[in-house]
Amino acid sequence: MPTTTRVKNHALRSRSAPRLSGFLISSGAALCVAVAASGGSPAALAAPSQQSRVLTPESGTSIGNAGQLTTSGSGTIGNGSDDWWVIYPSTPGQTVSVTVHNNASANCGIQATLYGTNGASQFIDDAGLNSASTGTISGAAPASDRYFIEVTPNNCSASAPYSLTLTSGGGGTVPSPAAGSVSPGDGIGDVGAALKGHTLYNESITFNGGTEDWYVFYKRPDSQVASIRLSNITVNGATSCAVFTASLFTNRGTAANVTNVSLNNNDAGAIAVPARQAGDPQGQFYLRVTADGFDCGTGGANYTIEPEPSTEFISVAKIPTGKVTPAPSVGGPWPPLQGGISYQGSIDFNGGTENWYVLYKRPDSHVATVRIANTTVDGSTSCAVFFATLFSNAGTNGQLANTPLNNDAVTTLTVPAHQSGDPHGVFYLRIAADGFDCGSGGANYTIEPNPKAEFANPARPKTGKQAPASSLRRAWPPLSGGLAYKGSIDFSGGTQNWYVLDKKADRHPAAIQVTNTTTDGSTSCAVMTANLYTNKGPAVTLASISLGNNASATLSIPAHQAGDPQGLFYLQITADGFDCGTGGATYTLTATPATEFIRPALKVASLALKRGKLHKAYKTTIGVSEGKAPYTFIAKTKLPPGLALGKHTGVVSGKPAKRGSFKFTVEIEDSSKPHRKTVTDVFTITIW
Repeated sequence: MPTTTRVKNHALRSRSAPRLSGFLISSGAALCVAVAASGGSPAALAAPSQQSRVLTPESGTSIGNAGQLTTSGSGTIGNGSDDWWVIYPSTPGQTVSVTVHNNASANCGIQATLYGTNGASQFIDDAGLNSASTGTISGAAPASDRYFIEVTPNNCSASAPYSLTLTSGGGGTVPSPAAGSVSPGDGIGDVGAALKGHTLYNESITFNGGTEDWYVFYKRPDSQVASIRLSNITVNGATSCAVFTASLFTNRGTAANVTNVSLNNNDAGAIAVPARQAGDPQGQFYLRVTADGFDCGTGGANYTIEPEPSTEFISVAKIPTGKVTPAPSVGGPWPPLQGGISYQGSIDFNGGTENWYVLYKRPDSHVATVRIANTTVDGSTSCAVFFATLFSNAGTNGQLANTPLNNDAVTTLTVPAHQSGDPHGVFYLRIAADGFDCGSGGANYTIEPNPKAEFANPARPKTGKQAPASSLRRAWPPLSGGLAYKGSIDFSGGTQNWYVLDKKADRHPAAIQVTNTTTDGSTSCAVMTANLYTNKGPAVTLASISLGNNASATLSIPAHQAGDPQGLFYLQITADGFDCGTGGATYTLTATPATEFIRPALKVASLALKRGKLHKAYKTTIGVSEGKAPYTFIAKTKLPPGLALGKHTGVVSGKPAKRGSFKFTVEIEDSSKPHRKTVTDVFTITIW
């Protein structure tokens, strides 16, 4: 059983110093007490000489400031009051015996009660004494490292002086914990500094309004159990109700209760703290003090907390805090959450709000975790239950874990070491209302990814912009690799969005990630289908997938196609014909890796054509490379007077009719079907 020491109640710090009675023996001999009482001194106490003084120990008004009884002591009680004493035996569980003297005048009885370590909840023996009488209380309680004596008036309308003599069972070492002070939190989200071992914390709580006091401490993960000793040191009658419950939780908060103890006035108890928690390298536990909901709804209590022993309670560095703004869907969360940082967030459940975050887990052989706590204070909202859901890079198509969290509950989600085919390690986290139990209100929460080394912070992907085509033949230019293209589609009227990709014909496969970024509830239907085709279009389908809101899929693109030296592929976005005929969707497209996708424009040898002479025959050819020959040349503006452009040859010829420097624009297309490469340039000819 853990040990404690004499404690001063919050409300009792103004009590007077110990009273002096008689004289203190100058030789420093053992303490003896002389008590002047009506009817003469007890025979067991010798009268002191004129040259000696004795110091009388002072009783307390509760177990929180009980006076230590080493040999003898005395006091005076009146109607409605009680005095408390504590005895420390030399061996826990040792039998103690105390002689009690009622020195009161007639018609004033007292009662002396002996309790074990747990105070008033552990009765051992008692004696009712009429005026001018003597009695003995004695007994033992297994493993008790301290005994308490309470002296109360019994049918006494005046004041009753009394004295106590310890006849056996004392001599134990008095514990001397350090005095500590922490500010309790209203919930697990705002607990103060961690409790330390062998330290006595003196606190108070008001029960009105459902108040709760929360504490955190870190138990050294080893093979040794520890304990938290709690005492209800409330003075009897000071409040309308002073019953409280102390609850111990693991690092999962209210999701994992270890034990509870209910304490009345002058009760004490010790809560055993497990040696370690599976999967918790820090040994984090929470302690909550709150009104006993069954027995007590108002009033308050004073109490002490004493963790023991000192070596089992460790101090850890407080995790740094950070803040990121969540996105309403999988389409916009940025920047990614970092490891070793506690992010604070809040969510309003009205209207189906969802908060989305993105994480980049380093692809390696080590798993990681994301710790999520519902830090909502009880009673602050109509409903504060939410779900924390972890998804792979496939968004809602790849759910990994899903946990509901009530107020002050905590969960730890495991992030896999890596994902197949995902070199970036992208994961998504969603915070959303519990659709079954909670439709209104809101919640506060924290997110802590750990460990720090497992979470990367990549540069944000560059965005690209390109309007989709309404048909396969209009799908040009091709999408570039490594860029995130944003798009949208209206399903009404059978709309189709077409894109073309120009994949290098080599030995390396590639992929295109398609993500439905539609916000829940924003449309009547937001289910879309992504179809990937070869260069033959819909005649040869490579992959087809249906994507609901916040779903993502990676479509594999082969290294090359037989008979296609340039690697042409088509992507089509349409409404899901089975599930969705109206509404619309927003989405993103990202082709990776960037090196596998090419967008070469036709290369022009020179924009400055050779010089010509007035009225002399002129002929030159626009030099072009890349793409597929032959090329088509279309003049978009007028050439110099007297000159013409060959549409299929690129030859500029004729007799210049005017001197000067002339500029004209030509669009050049290659002969692939559809045209995969086009360039429009401004050419210059000087005539002299």
